Amino acid sequence: KAKKKMSADSGSDADLSGTVRDGASAPIVVAQEDTHPVRLFTGNVRKCHHVQAMQARSTAAEVLTAFKCTVNCWGKEHDDELVLSHEVMGHPKLMDPVHEQMRQDKTVTAKLFVLDEFEKGMVEQAIDATLKSLDLNYVDVFVAAVHGFPTADATARVPQAFFELWKEVTSAVQQQKTQEVGVCDFNEVQLQQLLDNIPPEAAPSVNQMDVAAHCCCVSESLQQFCSTHGIRLLSHEDEGDILTQESFQRIMMKLLNHQPAFTPSGTPPDSQSPLDPALSHITWTPRWVVRYTVVDNKRSVIDNLGYVIDGVYSL
Repeated sequence: KAKKKMSADSGSDADLSGTVRDGASAPIVVAQEDTHPVRLFTGNVRKCHHVQAMQARSTAAEVLTAFKCTVNCWGKEHDDELVLSHEVMGHPKLMDPVHEQMRQDKTVTAKLFVLDEFEKGMVEQAIDATLKSLDLNYVDVFVAAVHGFPTADATARVPQAFFELWKEVTSAVQQQKTQEVGVCDFNEVQLQQLLDNIPPEAAPSVNQMDVAAHCCCVSESLQQFCSTHGIRLLSHEDEGDILTQESFQRIMMKLLNHQPAFTPSGTPPDSQSPLDPALSHITWTPRWVVRYTVVDNKRSVIDNLGYVIDGVYSL
């Protein structure tokens, strides 16, 4: 079964809307594996009226709303095309690159959420996707958050998978794709273990702490450790699963079946057109999400915030 290969790597002949640029040919490859990649670019959600109209805005709710909006708008632009022929889907109106002449006035932070198990290449993919979204050569800060770690057990050691992830973080630092790197919710023991096993140039300069879990109760020992090692303690509100497999499956299947991603409130479940039985065996799984924020330093405001959602489907 043939499919167009729309790579998100730099130099791709496809733009972020999943459309081949004028004069470029889309290479055709035969899919050999059982799983196939898909990547969605939401663009600047500060310009998305669906996101801005949200009453309570958790990270999970924001991701889901931005995801739905991207799928909805992309589907309208590509209604006559085969969804499975695209590896890249981007919001057709919200892509918002940072202009080169304004770069020195911006601080760009990217945060990777590994949704299940870390797989080789995730860090590189996430950073490169962020840079492609914003048309940049580097981000100022890159933060990594892995599902299931750290746990509530303060004595838990850093798992080997995280060190494998950090090898890719180290590579990004060495390639000057990021100037600083950070972790989430590490205590002083875990920070020390990380520092003991990585090169000095890849040491984290940021440790984001969950507001819901720690509030004003960050231990004095952690504060002292971070002060001694030049690590800034910052807060985050990204608790919980930010994108579940069930949500990813439901929205992507709606796109496949040409159904609107947003279901009006009060709509009976049986009023939706039934899924094509030929598509019912397809399974969609999200792998990672990266959120990027662009802060205008002169005004101290976020003027660009977006997500890249990466997943796979199996036939």
